[in-house]
Amino acid sequence: MKEINRIYNVLERVCTLFRNESRLEGAIYGLQPIHLDILFYLSRCNKYSNTPAGVTEYIGITKGTISQSITLLQSKKLLEKVQDQNDRRIIHLHLTKKGDMVTKKSTPPSSLKLALENYSAEHKNILQKELENILISLQGGNNNSSFGLCNTCTFHRPISKTHFHCELTGETLEIAASNLICREHIPAIASHRNNNVKINKNN
Repeated sequence: MKEINRIYNVLERVCTLFRNESRLEGAIYGLQPIHLDILFYLSRCNKYSNTPAGVTEYIGITKGTISQSITLLQSKKLLEKVQDQNDRRIIHLHLTKKGDMVTKKSTPPSSLKLALENYSAEHKNILQKELENILISLQGGNNNSSFGLCNTCTFHRPISKTHFHCELTGETLEIAASNLICREHIPAIASHRNNNVKINKNN
């Protein structure tokens, strides 16, 4: 238990420092940390996940707060709303050039970049894997969606050097999309543990 407390103390302090830095970065543009979180999410998610509902699920706060935040970001011309071509009830959120610029300047925190600058590639990979293991355990324990990269999903099927097939949606997508996070992501490892996973193309 003492070891767990020590690890928690370190993680809690790191998160606090990052949040403080995010607050300062956001203030430059008249934004709060939650606004930067939304912009960062939209800069990394795919076309199935860039909806208000996707943002709400990923951030984990109320729909009302997300709606107000989206309205503010839109008023600052950091994102725009686009109707889905096939279902006009669905709204997609896209970063503008200004939104993309703000996101790249503010995240990840500059302190993290400096802290990891002298890490070798090997140590960075080790740190990433350990943090990913913690994240997977937390998400599994709380029944949260994984929001993982498309190319680590059980529905991902490469078909060429330029395209892959998504077995969930039935679509063929460009390979660049495989490095984006997806709301419908199911880790390939998890799927092997559950052979009763059902594909629902209507979600």
